Amino acid sequence: MEAALVRVLHGALSADPEARCASERELEAAQTRPGAVAALLDALEAPGLAPDAALLAVLCAKHAIDRRWAPSRLAGARGGEAEPIGGEEKAATRARLLRIATDARDERVAAHGALALARVARADGASGEHAGLLPALLGAAARPDADAAARGLRALHRVVKELASRRLLPHKREFCALAPALATDVARMLGVHVAAALGGGGGGGDNGARARALVGAALCAKVLRELLVHGHVGLREAASDARSAAARAHADNAAAALRPLAAMLDSAGTDGVIEGEAAETLARALLKLVAGVHERHGAAALGARGVADAVEFAHGVLVGAGGARRERLWARCAVLLGRVLADGAGAWAGPLCDTYAASGAVGALARALVGALAAGAAGDDALDAWADEPEEVAAAELAGVSAAVDVAAATAEADAAGARALESASVAALADGAGARDAARFALLALGVAPACVRDGALRAALELADGDALAPRAAGDAQRARRDATLHALCLLLAGAGRSDGAAGARARALRAALADGADARAGALARLRAAWAVALAHGADWWRRADGADDLVDGALALVAALAADAQPAVALVALAAVRAALDAADARREGAAGARAAALGRAALPAVLLACGGGGGGGACGACGALARADARWRALALLPRVVDAACAEPAAAGARTALAAALDALPAVWAASGSEQPLAEACCDAAACVARRAADLDRAEPRAPPLLGGALRACAAIIERATAPGTPTGLCERGTALWLAAMRAAASARAAPPSELAALARRALAVAADAAGTGEHARAAFLVVDHYALLSPGALLGAPELGGALEAGVRAGAGAPGDGRRGAVAALGVVETCLRVAPAAAPAALAPALLAAAAALAAAADGGGGGLVDGACACALARLCVHRADALPALMTMLAGGAAAPADALARVLDGWLASLDCVLLASARALCAAALLALLVDAAPARARADEILAFVTGVVAEQDGRAAAAAADGACSGEPPHAGGASGEFGAALDELAPDPTRALPARELLRACVGALRAAPGGEDALRAVDGAVLRQVAAALEHAA
Repeated sequence: MEAALVRVLHGALSADPEARCASERELEAAQTRPGAVAALLDALEAPGLAPDAALLAVLCAKHAIDRRWAPSRLAGARGGEAEPIGGEEKAATRARLLRIATDARDERVAAHGALALARVARADGASGEHAGLLPALLGAAARPDADAAARGLRALHRVVKELASRRLLPHKREFCALAPALATDVARMLGVHVAAALGGGGGGGDNGARARALVGAALCAKVLRELLVHGHVGLREAASDARSAAARAHADNAAAALRPLAAMLDSAGTDGVIEGEAAETLARALLKLVAGVHERHGAAALGARGVADAVEFAHGVLVGAGGARRERLWARCAVLLGRVLADGAGAWAGPLCDTYAASGAVGALARALVGALAAGAAGDDALDAWADEPEEVAAAELAGVSAAVDVAAATAEADAAGARALESASVAALADGAGARDAARFALLALGVAPACVRDGALRAALELADGDALAPRAAGDAQRARRDATLHALCLLLAGAGRSDGAAGARARALRAALADGADARAGALARLRAAWAVALAHGADWWRRADGADDLVDGALALVAALAADAQPAVALVALAAVRAALDAADARREGAAGARAAALGRAALPAVLLACGGGGGGGACGACGALARADARWRALALLPRVVDAACAEPAAAGARTALAAALDALPAVWAASGSEQPLAEACCDAAACVARRAADLDRAEPRAPPLLGGALRACAAIIERATAPGTPTGLCERGTALWLAAMRAAASARAAPPSELAALARRALAVAADAAGTGEHARAAFLVVDHYALLSPGALLGAPELGGALEAGVRAGAGAPGDGRRGAVAALGVVETCLRVAPAAAPAALAPALLAAAAALAAAADGGGGGLVDGACACALARLCVHRADALPALMTMLAGGAAAPADALARVLDGWLASLDCVLLASARALCAAALLALLVDAAPARARADEILAFVTGVVAEQDGRAAAAAADGACSGEPPHAGGASGEFGAALDELAPDPTRALPARELLRACVGALRAAPGGEDALRAVDGAVLRQVAAALEHAA
């Protein structure tokens, strides 16, 4: 077999297309057979196997492990023929993968073997019977041979990283139990590698041995970061829960693991020049390790000395780096150093700068960083990595860079030469804004955070740029855009810091700020640009304004800017005004009371017309000319996303003059805003959110002023027009979900009004029933419609039960679940959710109204040739029938008939239904639905032989429901909110059907799972063969059942 497999592997690499395709098909089929993984790994040792064929073998083994190792992945196996890997083959595979990952000579084979071993560890864990994995990898990493040790370290890093990424609570606990001892060993190993790398000083020693030691140290740093960041409770978290013995133990473990790291950093400090790519990798790994420790455990974990040691080492590496590598490393060091320095103190000057400014290495590195950025040494290529990051990541990294500049400014203020050098670099960057894309922006951060460095030269350079073509059109070249961005950011920082600077520079900046407010600037053509710069200052300087208690100034400045829009149709001004308004509303959020709240409301009312115009909700003329700037979809989306915030601010004070007028304007503009959204899905989704906000605020204003002309009716009609288009069949799923949310918001708004408009509310419900009937079996759209009907059942159950189209819609929705694909079953489950809601909130009227449709749908599921609508649909139908059993005697036979699969092959049908139902129980989240599932499953356990074969799973689920009900009762008693319900008295009956019939039709409580379990056990013991079925149950499950029955409710 081995020879045949080797021949197939070589054939899959053949240059002959026919031979290659045939071998590939044979190799694909072989991966699904028992023993295939072990055979593929054994083939690696076959004589004459080519290196590329060995790589193909380990790749195929890894692929087979992904498909067949965990049983939960079998559903995705191609063709459905794959079988799970057996226990003996798993054990042999683990041993072979460990040997391949740590001993394979081919680096590619070893790397993929380590990846496969990490997948296995993720599936099985590294404790219990697999507890030997990590010690074996640690031993492989400590071997005297440097290359073999490096392979062991790489495998250890892969496995530890995979274990650290598991997110379930038991997995996290397992990793936290393994991490402390492993972290201590890895920290010691890191110290050994660093000492070996630095033992010969800056230039002596064996360069090859040093490079291998640096590689080993970098891998150790990566492993240690995973262990310290993900494998330990943070010291700050433990300190907040100091009363817990577990928290104290975790804190001790973390502190013990951090001590050798601090000692290693102290030994790593060197003033020498360290060259080589391996040294750069180690420098980055050390800085990431220190940054992660700071973020997880706080600034005191390593102390200022430990951070200074790491930065000192990185500085030595930077000095030794050259060419393009040095440019990339400057940018990376800036980000990582900034993250360390920004921890706990924000991105601007603060106590952390005072702490770290004492370290000459930190100050020197930060000043060198600013100089390199200002001179363009980093280059566009080095900074492109930031542009590719997600927005929130890029923002955090830019904040980290500004923290590094804080240190540069703080250390520069200590001596005149440093201040002059910083100012010169910044002025050079301003004068050459067409150089590196963000060089001027980073250099200007120093000016904004260090007032002593804001001197006349820098201010003159910024004002000269403002007089030039700062607001070049978007179509201009990269150089003009870079110049414009640098100019606006310069003005932002200078304006924000104007009150803190002295001399002529401060006076000129204050005069400029006054000119923006009153429009009296004498320079021709500059006013629009300066207003735009002021808007940018408001938007980007919001953090400084809030820290300086300048929220009032921020709101007043935004008000002045919005007032100037009517006289200025500059597209750029209209666009940046949106950012200014958002920043001002953010600043006012924490100060909604008193005068600040009134100013925020005034800002919302003043800004609403401009925002509506930007969204496309107005005609032409005047300021409407600015809407041309928002023809781009991304800009119009920003305006639509801001619209709910502005509406909320404008209506925050319902009694204020102008609130109703502002909302009426929004109502009138909604159809035009929706029409302007066109076919752009993000715009339509944002429009749905804005319409929901308008409907909610219309209800608030109607309640506040009941004698005024109502606004809610018009809001609901506008919403209905949007809903009809957003939830029509064929619309994208995301838009359908937003339309459903708007539907629900409109119904809640209608129900919350004092004079609820029943006609509009009923119209929304009739529309939902019509959509549900038309979209039955289409998945998301049917689910959305039934979700709205479910909500209407809570608001007005009587009106819903009286609707003649309800029964037909529900029956069609459930019938569509029989044999429908996975997405199509969502509508059936939502329809059955409507049935259960009606039975709970209207127990008197709902059974008679819904029983015919529900029983007909259950019969359709029972008669389906493929075993019903799948486990989830059958389970939901069983829940609804079990609820109906409380009210009608004919529901229990229907339940049993549906679950038995009709007259044809009932045992096979029931086994098929049970398979799907039990597999989908994790998807049943509502407590009442889980209790109903427990009742139906217990009924099957008493009367159906196929269910007795699954007694372990059924009883384990039911005891879990009992524990959930006990937990809720204990929590209610502890909160003093226990309802005082008497325990159910019908549980002593030995007949399970009688126990169901005796349940009180009380919609406020779930079915009592303990009493049903007691009745089921009694009935099972009395039934023929019942004792045998109980004896076959696993002992642990029986102990759970006994504990559940003995526990006092």
